[in-house]
Amino acid sequence: MTDNNEYTQKLAIFLHKETVKEYEQCIKDSAIEESKIYDVKEAIGLSGKIFLYNTIYKFPSWRDSLLKLAEEETVGIGKNASNKAAVVFKHEGRFFSITFGYGKSMLDDTTITRNFGLFVSANLVDPSKIRSLNSMMIEDTLVATQKQAMTLTTQENLQVDPEKEILKSISGSPEQESTAKFLVGTDSLIATKKMKIEDIKESIVFFYSKYKDTKYKENGFGWLDNIHQENDKAVKASLDKKLSEDILDSEKNIVIGPNHVLNWEDINGFYFSGMQNKCPVSIDLEYELYLNYIQTHKNNIKN
Repeated sequence: MTDNNEYTQKLAIFLHKETVKEYEQCIKDSAIEESKIYDVKEAIGLSGKIFLYNTIYKFPSWRDSLLKLAEEETVGIGKNASNKAAVVFKHEGRFFSITFGYGKSMLDDTTITRNFGLFVSANLVDPSKIRSLNSMMIEDTLVATQKQAMTLTTQENLQVDPEKEILKSISGSPEQESTAKFLVGTDSLIATKKMKIEDIKESIVFFYSKYKDTKYKENGFGWLDNIHQENDKAVKASLDKKLSEDILDSEKNIVIGPNHVLNWEDINGFYFSGMQNKCPVSIDLEYELYLNYIQTHKNNIKN
Protein backbone atom coordinates (compact mmCIF):
# COMPACT_ATOMS: atom_id res chain seq x y z
CA MET A 1 0.00 0.00 0.00
CA THR A 2 1.12 3.55 -0.69
CA ASP A 3 1.34 5.93 2.25
CA ASN A 4 -1.20 8.69 1.58
CA ASN A 5 1.24 11.16 3.09
CA GLU A 6 3.89 10.38 0.48
CA TYR A 7 4.10 12.85 -2.38
CA THR A 8 6.68 13.60 -5.02
CA GLN A 9 8.63 16.35 -3.31
CA LYS A 10 11.11 18.68 -5.01
CA LEU A 11 13.62 19.53 -2.31
CA ALA A 12 16.06 22.43 -2.63
CA ILE A 13 18.83 21.69 -0.09
CA PHE A 14 21.76 23.95 0.79
CA LEU A 15 24.73 23.18 3.04
CA HIS A 16 26.21 26.11 4.96
CA LYS A 17 29.88 26.61 5.73
CA GLU A 18 31.55 25.17 8.81
CA THR A 19 32.03 28.70 10.16
CA VAL A 20 28.26 29.06 10.64
CA LYS A 21 27.38 28.51 14.30
CA GLU A 22 23.82 29.87 14.58
CA TYR A 23 20.62 29.37 12.58
CA GLU A 24 20.27 33.09 12.01
CA GLN A 25 23.66 33.28 10.27
CA CYS A 26 22.16 31.35 7.35
CA ILE A 27 19.57 34.04 6.71
CA LYS A 28 20.08 37.62 5.51
CA ASP A 29 19.60 40.21 8.26
CA SER A 30 17.03 42.00 6.12
CA ALA A 31 15.06 38.76 5.70
CA ILE A 32 15.13 38.01 9.43
CA GLU A 33 13.66 41.45 10.15
CA GLU A 34 10.74 40.68 7.83
CA SER A 35 10.12 37.11 8.96
CA LYS A 36 8.19 35.23 11.57
CA ILE A 37 10.35 32.54 13.19
CA TYR A 38 9.09 29.16 14.41
CA ASP A 39 10.78 26.09 15.89
CA VAL A 40 10.78 22.82 13.95
CA LYS A 41 8.77 20.25 15.89
CA GLU A 42 10.72 17.65 17.86
CA ALA A 43 9.12 14.70 16.01
CA ILE A 44 11.18 15.59 12.91
CA GLY A 45 14.30 14.42 14.74
CA LEU A 46 16.43 17.44 13.86
CA SER A 47 16.56 20.75 15.64
CA GLY A 48 15.71 23.62 13.36
CA LYS A 49 14.01 26.93 12.76
CA ILE A 50 11.46 28.05 10.18
CA PHE A 51 11.83 31.54 8.74
CA LEU A 52 8.55 32.59 7.12
CA TYR A 53 8.82 35.87 5.22
CA ASN A 54 5.95 38.29 5.60
CA THR A 55 3.74 38.08 2.51
CA ILE A 56 4.22 40.99 0.11
CA TYR A 57 1.41 42.07 -2.19
CA LYS A 58 2.36 44.16 -5.20
CA PHE A 59 1.31 44.82 -8.78
CA PRO A 60 3.24 42.98 -11.54
CA SER A 61 6.06 44.94 -13.19
CA TRP A 62 4.18 44.98 -16.53
CA ARG A 63 1.07 46.70 -15.11
CA ASP A 64 2.01 50.24 -16.16
CA SER A 65 2.78 49.15 -19.73
CA LEU A 66 -0.57 47.39 -20.00
CA LEU A 67 -2.48 50.42 -18.70
CA LYS A 68 -0.85 52.63 -21.34
CA LEU A 69 -2.17 50.31 -24.05
CA ALA A 70 -5.74 50.01 -22.77
CA GLU A 71 -8.60 52.15 -24.11
CA GLU A 72 -10.39 51.97 -20.77
CA GLU A 73 -9.17 54.17 -17.94
CA THR A 74 -8.89 51.26 -15.56
CA VAL A 75 -7.89 47.68 -16.12
CA GLY A 76 -8.55 45.16 -13.40
CA ILE A 77 -5.08 43.92 -12.47
CA GLY A 78 -4.78 42.41 -9.02
CA LYS A 79 -1.71 42.39 -6.84
CA ASN A 80 0.51 39.30 -6.80
CA ALA A 81 1.38 37.63 -3.52
CA SER A 82 5.05 36.84 -2.99
CA ASN A 83 5.46 33.96 -0.54
CA LYS A 84 8.72 32.45 0.58
CA ALA A 85 10.21 30.52 3.47
CA ALA A 86 13.44 28.84 4.51
CA VAL A 87 13.88 26.08 7.06
CA VAL A 88 17.30 25.70 8.68
CA PHE A 89 18.22 22.35 10.24
CA LYS A 90 21.24 21.33 12.27
CA HIS A 91 22.96 17.96 11.80
CA GLU A 92 26.41 16.89 13.01
CA GLY A 93 27.27 20.47 13.82
CA ARG A 94 26.48 21.66 10.27
CA PHE A 95 23.54 23.75 9.12
CA PHE A 96 21.31 22.85 6.18
CA SER A 97 18.57 24.93 4.58
CA ILE A 98 15.62 23.84 2.50
CA THR A 99 13.71 26.59 0.72
CA PHE A 100 10.11 27.07 -0.36
CA GLY A 101 8.81 29.49 -2.99
CA TYR A 102 11.39 32.23 -3.44
CA GLY A 103 13.09 31.24 -0.19
CA LYS A 104 16.54 31.08 -1.76
CA SER A 105 16.57 34.88 -1.83
CA MET A 106 16.38 34.81 1.98
CA LEU A 107 19.65 32.90 2.39
CA ASP A 108 22.92 34.67 3.13
CA ASP A 109 24.81 33.70 -0.01
CA THR A 110 28.21 34.17 1.68
CA THR A 111 27.49 31.26 4.05
CA ILE A 112 26.60 28.69 1.36
CA THR A 113 29.05 25.84 0.73
CA ARG A 114 29.94 25.90 -2.95
CA ASN A 115 29.44 22.77 -5.08
CA PHE A 116 27.61 20.86 -2.34
CA GLY A 117 24.93 19.66 -4.74
CA LEU A 118 27.47 19.13 -7.53
CA PHE A 119 29.44 16.58 -5.50
CA VAL A 120 26.31 14.84 -4.17
CA SER A 121 25.01 14.43 -7.72
CA ALA A 122 28.39 13.27 -9.04
CA ASN A 123 28.41 10.58 -6.36
CA LEU A 124 24.81 9.44 -6.90
CA VAL A 125 23.85 9.90 -10.56
CA ASP A 126 24.17 6.72 -12.59
CA PRO A 127 26.96 7.35 -15.18
CA SER A 128 24.60 6.01 -17.88
CA LYS A 129 21.64 8.16 -16.78
CA ILE A 130 22.92 11.70 -17.23
CA ARG A 131 20.46 14.26 -18.54
CA SER A 132 22.61 17.39 -18.75
CA LEU A 133 25.99 18.87 -17.87
CA ASN A 134 26.80 22.55 -17.52
CA SER A 135 30.43 23.52 -17.84
CA MET A 136 32.71 26.47 -18.40
CA MET A 137 35.77 26.63 -20.62
CA ILE A 138 38.42 29.27 -19.93
CA GLU A 139 40.54 30.18 -22.94
CA ASP A 140 40.70 33.58 -24.65
CA THR A 141 37.21 34.16 -23.31
CA LEU A 142 34.83 32.42 -20.92
CA VAL A 143 32.47 30.04 -22.71
CA ALA A 144 29.62 28.57 -20.69
CA THR A 145 28.05 25.48 -22.20
CA GLN A 146 24.95 23.48 -21.42
CA LYS A 147 24.89 20.00 -22.92
CA GLN A 148 21.54 18.29 -22.67
CA ALA A 149 20.41 14.95 -24.07
CA MET A 150 16.90 14.04 -25.19
CA THR A 151 17.25 10.79 -23.26
CA LEU A 152 19.38 9.70 -20.33
CA THR A 153 22.89 9.09 -21.58
CA THR A 154 26.59 8.94 -20.69
CA GLN A 155 29.17 11.66 -20.18
CA GLU A 156 31.02 10.51 -23.31
CA ASN A 157 27.95 11.07 -25.49
CA LEU A 158 27.76 14.65 -24.25
CA GLN A 159 31.29 15.23 -25.58
CA VAL A 160 32.83 16.83 -22.52
CA ASP A 161 36.54 17.69 -22.48
CA PRO A 162 37.76 17.11 -18.88
CA GLU A 163 41.11 18.72 -19.71
CA LYS A 164 39.63 22.10 -20.61
CA GLU A 165 36.22 22.37 -18.96
CA ILE A 166 35.17 23.20 -15.40
CA LEU A 167 32.02 21.35 -14.38
CA LYS A 168 29.29 23.61 -12.97
CA SER A 169 26.26 21.32 -12.67
CA ILE A 170 25.07 17.77 -13.20
CA SER A 171 21.53 16.49 -13.63
CA GLY A 172 20.39 12.91 -14.00
CA SER A 173 18.89 9.89 -12.31
CA PRO A 174 20.47 7.81 -9.53
CA GLU A 175 20.88 4.06 -9.82
CA GLN A 176 18.14 3.51 -7.23
CA GLU A 177 14.82 5.36 -7.57
CA SER A 178 14.43 5.08 -3.79
CA THR A 179 17.36 7.55 -3.57
CA ALA A 180 15.56 10.06 -5.81
CA LYS A 181 13.85 10.13 -9.17
CA PHE A 182 16.03 12.96 -10.38
CA LEU A 183 18.89 15.10 -9.07
CA VAL A 184 20.23 18.48 -10.11
CA GLY A 185 23.50 19.45 -8.47
CA THR A 186 25.09 22.89 -8.33
CA ASP A 187 25.77 24.75 -5.08
CA SER A 188 22.37 23.46 -4.05
CA LEU A 189 20.96 19.98 -4.45
CA ILE A 190 17.54 19.77 -6.11
CA ALA A 191 16.18 16.31 -5.35
CA THR A 192 12.90 15.06 -6.77
CA LYS A 193 11.75 12.06 -4.75
CA LYS A 194 8.65 10.42 -3.36
CA MET A 195 8.64 10.94 0.39
CA LYS A 196 6.86 12.33 3.40
CA ILE A 197 8.20 15.76 4.21
CA GLU A 198 8.26 14.68 7.85
CA ASP A 199 11.10 12.33 6.86
CA ILE A 200 13.35 15.21 5.83
CA LYS A 201 15.93 14.12 8.41
CA GLU A 202 16.52 10.89 6.49
CA SER A 203 17.20 12.83 3.30
CA ILE A 204 19.54 15.36 4.93
CA VAL A 205 21.54 12.66 6.70
CA PHE A 206 21.79 10.58 3.52
CA PHE A 207 22.72 13.38 1.14
CA TYR A 208 25.30 14.78 3.57
CA SER A 209 26.97 11.36 3.78
CA LYS A 210 27.09 11.24 -0.02
CA TYR A 211 28.63 14.72 -0.15
CA LYS A 212 31.61 13.30 1.76
CA ASP A 213 31.83 10.22 -0.49
CA THR A 214 34.37 9.82 -3.32
CA LYS A 215 32.38 7.61 -5.67
CA TYR A 216 32.34 10.50 -8.15
CA LYS A 217 35.84 9.39 -9.18
CA GLU A 218 34.54 5.93 -10.16
CA ASN A 219 31.60 7.58 -11.93
CA GLY A 220 33.91 9.41 -14.32
CA PHE A 221 33.85 12.77 -12.56
CA GLY A 222 37.34 12.70 -11.13
CA TRP A 223 38.02 15.88 -13.10
CA LEU A 224 36.00 17.73 -10.44
CA ASP A 225 39.28 17.71 -8.51
CA ASN A 226 40.97 19.79 -11.20
CA ILE A 227 39.88 22.94 -9.41
CA HIS A 228 39.15 23.65 -5.75
CA GLN A 229 37.69 26.55 -3.84
CA GLU A 230 40.18 28.45 -1.69
CA ASN A 231 38.86 28.66 1.88
CA ASP A 232 41.76 30.32 3.69
CA LYS A 233 40.61 33.88 4.47
CA ALA A 234 44.12 35.34 4.31
CA VAL A 235 44.82 33.72 0.94
CA LYS A 236 41.42 34.84 -0.43
CA ALA A 237 42.02 38.42 0.72
CA SER A 238 45.46 38.41 -0.90
CA LEU A 239 44.04 37.04 -4.16
CA ASP A 240 41.22 39.60 -4.15
CA LYS A 241 43.74 42.37 -3.67
CA LYS A 242 45.95 41.03 -6.48
CA LEU A 243 42.96 40.71 -8.83
CA SER A 244 41.84 44.29 -8.11
CA GLU A 245 45.36 45.59 -8.76
CA ASP A 246 45.62 43.69 -12.04
CA ILE A 247 42.25 45.03 -13.18
CA LEU A 248 43.28 48.59 -12.42
CA ASP A 249 46.66 48.15 -14.11
CA SER A 250 45.35 46.36 -17.18
CA GLU A 251 45.48 48.18 -20.50
CA LYS A 252 43.17 45.65 -22.10
CA ASN A 253 39.40 45.73 -22.23
CA ILE A 254 38.04 43.44 -19.54
CA VAL A 255 34.78 41.59 -20.10
CA ILE A 256 32.52 40.71 -17.18
CA GLY A 257 29.87 38.06 -17.61
CA PRO A 258 27.68 35.56 -15.72
CA ASN A 259 29.38 32.40 -14.47
CA HIS A 260 26.69 30.01 -15.73
CA VAL A 261 24.27 29.47 -18.59
CA LEU A 262 21.29 31.82 -18.36
CA ASN A 263 17.77 31.65 -19.70
CA TRP A 264 17.78 35.02 -21.43
CA GLU A 265 13.99 35.02 -21.69
CA ASP A 266 13.91 35.56 -17.92
CA ILE A 267 16.61 38.25 -17.76
CA ASN A 268 15.64 41.92 -17.52
CA GLY A 269 19.16 43.12 -16.80
CA PHE A 270 22.12 43.08 -14.41
CA TYR A 271 23.59 45.29 -11.73
CA PHE A 272 26.60 45.10 -9.41
CA SER A 273 25.67 44.36 -5.81
CA GLY A 274 27.13 46.73 -3.24
CA MET A 275 26.98 49.72 -5.56
CA GLN A 276 23.53 50.77 -4.32
CA ASN A 277 21.62 53.07 -6.68
CA LYS A 278 24.78 54.07 -8.54
CA CYS A 279 24.52 50.97 -10.71
CA PRO A 280 21.50 51.02 -13.06
CA VAL A 281 20.06 47.77 -14.38
CA SER A 282 21.47 47.05 -17.83
CA ILE A 283 21.41 44.10 -20.23
CA ASP A 284 25.22 44.37 -20.32
CA LEU A 285 27.52 44.41 -17.29
CA GLU A 286 29.11 47.84 -17.60
CA TYR A 287 32.83 47.38 -17.01
CA GLU A 288 33.51 51.11 -16.63
CA LEU A 289 31.09 51.33 -13.70
CA TYR A 290 32.84 48.46 -11.96
CA LEU A 291 36.28 49.88 -12.67
CA ASN A 292 35.28 53.20 -11.10
CA TYR A 293 33.90 51.32 -8.11
CA ILE A 294 37.19 49.45 -7.58
CA GLN A 295 39.18 52.66 -7.93
CA THR A 296 37.03 54.34 -5.30
CA HIS A 297 37.28 51.47 -2.84
CA LYS A 298 40.81 50.21 -3.52
CA ASN A 299 42.11 51.61 -0.23
CA ASN A 300 39.59 49.45 1.61
CA ILE A 301 40.98 46.22 0.14
CA LYS A 302 42.89 44.48 2.90
CA ASN A 303 46.31 42.91 2.49
